[in-house]
Amino acid sequence: MNFDPMQVPLCGTQLIEASAGTGKTWTVAMLYLRLLLEQQRRPEQILVLTFTRAATAELRERIRRRLVEALAAARGGEAPADFPAALRSAVQEAGAQSILQSALAGFDGAAIFTIHAFCQRVLQDHALEAMAPLAVDLVADDGELREALAAEFYRREIAAASPAWSAWLAHRRLDPAALLAPLRRLLGRAQAKLLAPAEPGDATVEEQRFVAAMEAAQALWRQDGAARLRDLLAPLAAAGDIKGNMWDEEKFVGWHRELDAYLDTPMPVLRDPRLSDGGVRRLAQSGLEKALKKGRSLPSHPLFLALDELVQAAEALEEQYERRTAWLSLRLLAHLQEVLPAAKALRAERSFDDVLLALRDALRREPTGPTLAAALRQQYPAALIDEFQDTDAAQYQIFRAIYAAGEGPVFYVGDPKQAIYRFRDADIFAYLSAAQTADGRHTLTQNFRSAPGLVQGVNALFGRAERPFLLEQIQFQPVQATAGRGEEAHFPGMSAPWRCVLLPKADGAGKKIGAEQAIARHLAAEVVELLQWGRAGRAELQGQAVAGRHIAVLVQKHEQGRLIQESLRAAGVASARQGQDSVFASAEAEDLERILLAIAEPGNGGRLRAALATPLWGKDARELEDMRLNDRLETAVWERVDAYRRRWERDGCMAMFRQWLQGEQVMGRMLLWSETPIWYRSSPFTVPRVCNFPSSFAHSSGLTSQGARMRVRSSAMIPMTP
Repeated sequence: MNFDPMQVPLCGTQLIEASAGTGKTWTVAMLYLRLLLEQQRRPEQILVLTFTRAATAELRERIRRRLVEALAAARGGEAPADFPAALRSAVQEAGAQSILQSALAGFDGAAIFTIHAFCQRVLQDHALEAMAPLAVDLVADDGELREALAAEFYRREIAAASPAWSAWLAHRRLDPAALLAPLRRLLGRAQAKLLAPAEPGDATVEEQRFVAAMEAAQALWRQDGAARLRDLLAPLAAAGDIKGNMWDEEKFVGWHRELDAYLDTPMPVLRDPRLSDGGVRRLAQSGLEKALKKGRSLPSHPLFLALDELVQAAEALEEQYERRTAWLSLRLLAHLQEVLPAAKALRAERSFDDVLLALRDALRREPTGPTLAAALRQQYPAALIDEFQDTDAAQYQIFRAIYAAGEGPVFYVGDPKQAIYRFRDADIFAYLSAAQTADGRHTLTQNFRSAPGLVQGVNALFGRAERPFLLEQIQFQPVQATAGRGEEAHFPGMSAPWRCVLLPKADGAGKKIGAEQAIARHLAAEVVELLQWGRAGRAELQGQAVAGRHIAVLVQKHEQGRLIQESLRAAGVASARQGQDSVFASAEAEDLERILLAIAEPGNGGRLRAALATPLWGKDARELEDMRLNDRLETAVWERVDAYRRRWERDGCMAMFRQWLQGEQVMGRMLLWSETPIWYRSSPFTVPRVCNFPSSFAHSSGLTSQGARMRVRSSAMIPMTP
């Protein structure tokens, strides 16, 4: 039997599990109307929370529309067909019309918020009880401040670093941003507990060992190793003493070249393929012995042992540096946890995570916490928490603190199956904790959205597994389809709405890439066929011929989306790819940065050549070589670039950018590309935000390479949405 919102008790904590398409929003609206009619709650007394602004706006509109419908029914009009019989009777009772009319008149004050907006409002309205500052701005992203503090920490920590340690960090590209990236999800998370790591100790011993091993190998190589290596190993190869699959002349020549290049490197790196699995390791004592057939022996030469020691010393130093990197990352996390709150306090700012933790801590604090909780219960005696599967530990602790056992009613509405994917940092165990302590647990079992065949397919697929979602506490609840759904879709060539397609297994080293490309091609062919059916009148959806706007493709990774888009383009089908990536992280943004750097400093030949070689500028290797050999050509290019620089200083970046587009014929070149650049597709938003920095910077400070880089590495994030 499907859950009936008109029968559930309006008291205690009630957990409602709702799969997609089972009428979750309708259920929330019905419960809202019951609270108005049966408990005479006012809109400002019923706390309704969800997790995004868009969802909040939609939920507010849906509840308001239901309120209008209920009032119309109370005035004698016809009630909507989906109103339960009990609600139809309730709106006809004495006083119902007055209650609904008053609720509608005061609906602008309805307490329907995102969870973060609710926390911010509480901290402002109850600043004294929460011991919160009175004037604080809520910022969506505190990444700029985090990066600045991380860079300051990095400079201080690396200032006394050894040259080898600095070189290793540079080679691994472990700059402040790289160290900070894996820590972002931990900062501000309530459940993140930092265990103080033991300092790995000084790496001086390992560094000295590596340097000594390198110098010894270099000396032996220069002495006679390079010349004698072939003489020592050729007899073994000729006698068949070396395994054929591990040795041949071509391999030896390559390893010899790699070893020579590595030993000639002024500042060798540890994570080098020549060292880890190339010439150095292959021609070391242990590598050669591994290549020998059983019972064969290797000629004696000190170079072989020296290379063995070099490999072992490099591995020991690499291990020490890995430990130091982990220790450095944890030190950075501890540092940011300590200084970030104070830095935000100085700027009178709070992030979304901050407001959650601030309210949670305020509710925990004695003796004011219980007083604050009581005040909030009085202000919001009933609560409906939508999308509850997206709750994390801090959010659930807030709800638990406000609505103690037996208080309420509080309705948690969500789908635990979604929580396992950690959308919006959801914590599945917070959901499970609520499920264990709830006074009632209910499930919506009727699907109102999908075709019966699709519902049956999903039930069959997940119903076969003993633990389809890994955790014992999360079971698959089959749902019932609604008769008649899906009849408005007509696809004569498709026998079932749910299909699994098995493609031939890809072979070779790149089989994963090959499989993804095959999937993309197959999917593109399916889309083409659907569109052809639509044009021929053989595929319809709600009375309309199937067209591109009716088709969506969901992927796990952006790269998969790119492959599918390329396959569709090859098949002559236009498509739009949407994601949450920042345009500033795109390859086009890197090219644009190179161009801005070159224009800001045209006298820097390296930067100018790097800019000219970008697809945007379009110079190929032959043209760059002609410039190098012809002073007149090089001077002409330099003069044009310097003219762009002067235009930038005089009129700003956008004026310069338009002149550059025209002067270098960029637009005509872009028309020949298979895919329009992201920054151009996003116009007019992206390019102005990349280029349009304050005029005071351009005029008083002058153009600098640092300023040009700042334009591209802006803290503003623009989704890559065509």
